[in-house]
Amino acid sequence: MALMHIPSGEVHKGRKGETTACGINTKEQLDHWGTVKNTVTCNKKGCKN
Repeated sequence: MALMHIPSGEVHKGRKGETTACGINTKEQLDHWGTVKNTVTCNKKGCKN
């Protein structure tokens, strides 16, 4: 599942309300995240691998 950080437009691997594959807690600002079908654009370890 892909998750977009709306303010930056960066797409991560993960689910809304949980932690992304690269370790970002999406619960802190839940309204900044949206589920998308886009390709992951985050280059941090976990999301790209």
